[in-house]
Amino acid sequence: MTASRLLILGALRRIQPAHGYQVRQELERWEADQWANIAYGSIYHALNTMTQEGLLNMRVETERKGGSTKKMYALTPDGEKEYRHLLSEYWWEPKVVYDPFQIALLFASDLPQSEYREALEMRRGLALETIQHLEERKRTSSAHIRSMIDLSLGQLRVFVKWTDEQIAK
Repeated sequence: MTASRLLILGALRRIQPAHGYQVRQELERWEADQWANIAYGSIYHALNTMTQEGLLNMRVETERKGGSTKKMYALTPDGEKEYRHLLSEYWWEPKVVYDPFQIALLFASDLPQSEYREALEMRRGLALETIQHLEERKRTSSAHIRSMIDLSLGQLRVFVKWTDEQIAK
């Protein structure tokens, strides 16, 4: 939840005050569901939780047309402090990320060689498709998203090189 918390606080901070749907739209614009492991439905729960924790102010606004209401959120001073704390933590305290593929790789010798090769070729193909998608997306993205895309592209290119070497063996 901590990474999601940082993502939601950071997105809200950029557009505050905002209602939950606006936060969701901001994250959709960033395609966060593809790289952040966040379900859009969880945004509303997180906003309510952070409001209860005193990290967000929430006020209800009534629209003049139709009389519908919207909950508007903004960071409190404690919310700003939490955002800064999480931001600093993720910059200065590297976290090890375990990819289940790396664990399965330990047991690659238990696969028939043909299946190992096919799986590597499939993963290589997916990586190349993702590279193409990210290159296209990069052209229309904002600077902070382009920077993240560049990091992903570098990792994917190294993975493609690695799979090529494994297939050649």
